[in-house]
Amino acid sequence: DFFCLVLNGQTIPVVSDTLQSPVHIIANKDKFGSNYIAEDSLNEELKKAVAVGGNLRRQLYDLTANRQSGKISNIEFGPAVQKLIDDYKQQVLADYIFKDPGSPVSYYLLFETVSGMTIFDPLDAQDNRAFGAVATLWQSLYPNSVRSSYLAQRALEGQQLRRQMRESQARVDSIEVKESTFIDLQLFDKQDKLVSLSDINGMGDVVLVDFTAFYYDYSAAHNMVLSKIYEKYKNRGLKIYQVCLDFDINFWKVSANNLPWTVVRDRDVLIGDNGLVQYSASSAVYNVTALPTVYIMDRDGAGVTKIEDDSKLEAAVAKLF
Repeated sequence: DFFCLVLNGQTIPVVSDTLQSPVHIIANKDKFGSNYIAEDSLNEELKKAVAVGGNLRRQLYDLTANRQSGKISNIEFGPAVQKLIDDYKQQVLADYIFKDPGSPVSYYLLFETVSGMTIFDPLDAQDNRAFGAVATLWQSLYPNSVRSSYLAQRALEGQQLRRQMRESQARVDSIEVKESTFIDLQLFDKQDKLVSLSDINGMGDVVLVDFTAFYYDYSAAHNMVLSKIYEKYKNRGLKIYQVCLDFDINFWKVSANNLPWTVVRDRDVLIGDNGLVQYSASSAVYNVTALPTVYIMDRDGAGVTKIEDDSKLEAAVAKLF
């Protein structure tokens, strides 16, 4: 099983097998998370693997600083983030996961997050093969482990959801493309069901595409504004597709639980050291530069209005009714 030693906000991940020898960690209290020695080979390997993620975290921090200082543009930022992540994935796949899929280190890396971003996604074809390889070995080595069955479940769910995405994309491709039409999004709701914007749009309804994050202080007041508008117009053809940029999936699910409209989450969210959203794939596509931002789409799915001020939202919606 996995444990985390914590001292003054610094952490050391530890893997332990009680059937083998005890784990001994020797650490410097001032540099607890980086300057330590693991006396067993498995935790020493885990230390090296985690250091690769630490390097990615530093690179992302430097990249964010360059964007904020104007050294790179917002347009360049997204592809640069993706390249860093792709390079990281190729390194750990070659050096750890595919090299020894039965290792606990490989399991750890599949679920590691860096700056709030989930690196390996079972929906990605290559990532799904990694989940499958680790799951196969774990079921052989640890047949009674809950983690083994969880790995297998994630791998199978990934395959099923990828099929759903292909089918959904086929439906999108069959839709007649209109001038200035909306850009489709395919994200997961709180039941882990893939929901497309195109499933809601194009039905003759007015659709609000809302980009927000529940962990921000403004969130409660923003949702109250949405709730007032939704209650007023829901029976006249108003739909809401709320895209959340929350990195804590459990907090997001609890917050989304009682909302009456469609709530989805972008899993590709980069959180800076200041705790603020630095990048997300969906918001980049829609050129979202501030949260909350609402796009109002008319009944034809063609006319789009961008609103960044909640005080102007209700009047803008009312014009379409």
